[in-house]
Amino acid sequence: MTGNLYDIDELPGKPMVKAKRELKYQEQADTMRANPGKYVTIYTFDSESKAKTCRNCILGVSYAAFKPMNQYMDVQVRELSEHEYAVYAAYMPGVKWR
Repeated sequence: MTGNLYDIDELPGKPMVKAKRELKYQEQADTMRANPGKYVTIYTFDSESKAKTCRNCILGVSYAAFKPMNQYMDVQVRELSEHEYAVYAAYMPGVKWR
């Protein structure tokens, strides 16, 4: 039974290095902060449901990049063509949306 017990330096294999987590849409969030009141293209999608899901994730603060601006953002979904939808967001400091 003691065959499965190891000291830390005796563990088989090499240690895993935890990858640094990238914040999704961080560049767009930085652009929004630098240009208050202007809408920034967050992403374009091939379906309306994907675009609306993205909008809801931004508003629900599922993306950490937008958390500091949460209550002061407006997020819009626009149809660009038959199968292309874009998500736009603006940082509006002083205008509480939620």
